[in-house]
Amino acid sequence: MREFTEQSGPQLEGKVDRATGSPLDNFFILFPVALLQLLVVHTNAYATFCMARDGPDTSWAEVTETEMRAFLGINILMGIVQMPTTDMYWSRDMFFGL
Repeated sequence: MREFTEQSGPQLEGKVDRATGSPLDNFFILFPVALLQLLVVHTNAYATFCMARDGPDTSWAEVTETEMRAFLGINILMGIVQMPTTDMYWSRDMFFGL
């Protein structure tokens, strides 16, 4: 059996300088703009499909790319900083502050 000699882990050469790359640079490696645009298009298309099937939803507004980035960022943060209940993420109590 041959010994494994390749580098393991993400191969990010040319993508982000590990010493100077920002968290936002790393976010865009995981979620490139083209993927964000697809998520927005398909989210809005699915909402249109559901409203055609179930009737209009007056509270719905089309999702934007900025909102999708925020949604994904919040979900990543919620995976890193885990709270017992979801409402604690929005608490103004300094005990729960992020």
